Amino acid sequence: MKNQVLEDVEMNHKIISDKINSNEHLSYNEQEFYFDNSRKELRQNIILLPQMKDLAFIIFYYIYLTDVNSEIYEMSLPHSNGIPIREFYGISLNNKQIKSCLKIQSDDFYEVVLKNDELFKENNILKNLIKREFKEVEKKVILENNEIEIKTFNEILRAKKIYLHFENLNINNKKIVLDNNEYDLKLDFYVHIAFSHYYHILQETNHYFGKDHFKTIKPEEWKEIIVKLSIEFNQKKFSLENINVINFMLNDTFYRLTLNKNKKIFTSLFPLNKCEIDKINLNKIIIF
Repeated sequence: MKNQVLEDVEMNHKIISDKINSNEHLSYNEQEFYFDNSRKELRQNIILLPQMKDLAFIIFYYIYLTDVNSEIYEMSLPHSNGIPIREFYGISLNNKQIKSCLKIQSDDFYEVVLKNDELFKENNILKNLIKREFKEVEKKVILENNEIEIKTFNEILRAKKIYLHFENLNINNKKIVLDNNEYDLKLDFYVHIAFSHYYHILQETNHYFGKDHFKTIKPEEWKEIIVKLSIEFNQKKFSLENINVINFMLNDTFYRLTLNKNKKIFTSLFPLNKCEIDKINLNKIIIF
């Protein structure tokens, strides 16, 4: 059985190698497989191949974060058994070289997606959502008028990171019933959460520094949280009258779900920090 697995790995590695030599496009999964199953001493040359640019962006983005933020660097170590992230990936490029590679990709993404006023005509839902969320964050950066160039660069990187992640997911729309009302749970909700909480707040403030900066975006988990809440909410016959925020606790973590009752959509989901928990009436928390 073990020999068969090794043979399968070698065969798939050769198939992808042949595609690279023929200048064929590689899916993200193929890029990841080829990189992970190549000898470590070859990985730096491999990651710089044009067909590997999506995986290169993700890896270089992680390295960049550890270069510019010492707290994130410390948080990255447990993910690699204490091995520095460059050594873990087999990448020896210095911070200037990493940033230069990211700049090329970020400039291209900015022009093709974030600044493209014709996107809506393509009917590309994901690209348009990414562009919309980026514009909102960009406005905040400009209003803050503080390190605009650096922060805008970071936001473009983050936008592309989120785009690449969701491009490889298959997210289906779901109807959630609360108090006999149907709410839509769609791609725009997940993209908004990724932008507003799990990336922007984590990197740009100390607000959630107790959280895991490298936690993978997992929309299916967010959906499960909301589904579990809806079941509990309806079983206990709670009412949505006069509220547009639901505070609840699941697996010892306090969350807040916000609603737009007119549009029948969810607008946010995030874990509460201690200051936020102290401000709410714990008797009104839904616990399950």
